[in-house]
Amino acid sequence: MDSVRVVIDSPDHLSRIGLAHLLEIETGGKVEVLGPGDPARAHVLLYATHRFDPASATRLRRKAVELGVPVVLVVDDLDEGDLLTTVQCRVVAVVLRSAITTDLLTDYVVCAAAGGAAMPADMLGNLLTQVRELRDELIAQRGMNGLGLSQRELDVLRLLADGHDTREIGEKLAYSERTIKNVLSTVLNRLGLRNRTHAVASAIRSGLL
Repeated sequence: MDSVRVVIDSPDHLSRIGLAHLLEIETGGKVEVLGPGDPARAHVLLYATHRFDPASATRLRRKAVELGVPVVLVVDDLDEGDLLTTVQCRVVAVVLRSAITTDLLTDYVVCAAAGGAAMPADMLGNLLTQVRELRDELIAQRGMNGLGLSQRELDVLRLLADGHDTREIGEKLAYSERTIKNVLSTVLNRLGLRNRTHAVASAIRSGLL
């Protein structure tokens, strides 16, 4: 990619002008700012707002869906409760106005275009915490984990990952060997997995083991 093509949007006209100046004049050709009539060529949407309020979120969500590209958000400040909303708006990078520099903005735009993500460390930590809490809430509501495995199925996979055979797993969980084989067969069929090793690998990739 020779240069990253960016379309800038903001409720504030001065913000659009200022960001365009930073990216067009001072990035040495790394970033190309597209005009309002050429958004379909964009790699990244750069969206600036002072407050990420419901009106800004609605505008950004509409624009992000229209363009279908990752979003870099420039904002004065961002409440913890708005972090998940930004993710729903395709935001992959957050730049605070108080910390903005040409190099930082350019790095975040290039990172977004390459499929990466970036935000201040405290925001990232808060976002991860919220995602974990949301996941745990959904698990508690469904009584399942992300792969849809019951606790018994998960216990069987954990023991299988530890190197136990079906007889040993049955003894440890107080089930017959036949029951353990049926559990494994059900997991393989439901998830479309090839064999027991594949089942364990899938559970590990999903963070369950």
